[in-house]
Amino acid sequence: MHDYGSGLDPKRFSVVADFTIDGVKAGTNLAPKFKETSQGVWEWKFSQPVTDVKSGTVTVTVADRQGNETKVRHSIHVGAK
Repeated sequence: MHDYGSGLDPKRFSVVADFTIDGVKAGTNLAPKFKETSQGVWEWKFSQPVTDVKSGTVTVTVADRQGNETKVRHSIHVGAK
């Protein structure tokens, strides 16, 4: 994450999946699971692999302190088709 000077608003960092990840139910904000590993890089190391998601979506939302928000959605497919 990067903000180009205004500062990121950590209260507006959100990661939501529509499937269970690492024992966390679908629809739960996963952002608290992430740790900053270096400037602008956040990581969550799962204790359990994601093994069977026929069709899932992960939505990541970040915002800076000026109120500019960015939302990215990624489709996930894991396991047999």
